[in-house]
Amino acid sequence: MNPFKEQETVKSFTLRYPSRLEAYLNAVTTEHNVSKNQYIVQLLERELNIK
Repeated sequence: MNPFKEQETVKSFTLRYPSRLEAYLNAVTTEHNVSKNQYIVQLLERELNIK
């Protein structure tokens, strides 16, 4: 039994999105007190049925 959790490799990419989404993204991330990155990762995990 390993007491230390294995670190996950982190990947990155540039996301281009329509400017009309900016206000929605800012509002929802402020409401949930998370960064845009955290929110988008959560959306991807949910959509891909991960975790």
